[in-house]
Amino acid sequence: MNRMSLRLLLMRGTDVLWEMPLFTDGWPKDDLDEELEGLETEFDRLSEIFDALSHKNRLMIMKSLLEGGPILSFSALMRELNMNPKMVRESTRKLREGGLLRQPERGKYECSRAGQASFLTLTLTLRHLLRALENEGS
Repeated sequence: MNRMSLRLLLMRGTDVLWEMPLFTDGWPKDDLDEELEGLETEFDRLSEIFDALSHKNRLMIMKSLLEGGPILSFSALMRELNMNPKMVRESTRKLREGGLLRQPERGKYECSRAGQASFLTLTLTLRHLLRALENEGS
């Protein structure tokens, strides 16, 4: 696989909304500069998302909600993930602060649409990207 050929596409139906080369040598310099410059205004929001997903327990909660949800109770999360109440409370708080988790009623949790998209994008895309890069090196 040619390194320069790796790209991500954001699509709605058959329409390509955005296309991104995965390496700087695949970008026209002006386009990359513009994207990076615009990124600075989003650092706070991106930091919240990265922070919310930066712990295995929070990743496990998001995965459980996507697999078994759409809504799971506090006690179901404790039971399914074998976590104590403090771990579930702190993890769900952090995910809510990052805008990835909603609490439709007391003791019940669901992924927000932003949470679903962020979790799936960051975890699955990164997993497949790392595999592609590992295969590229072999």
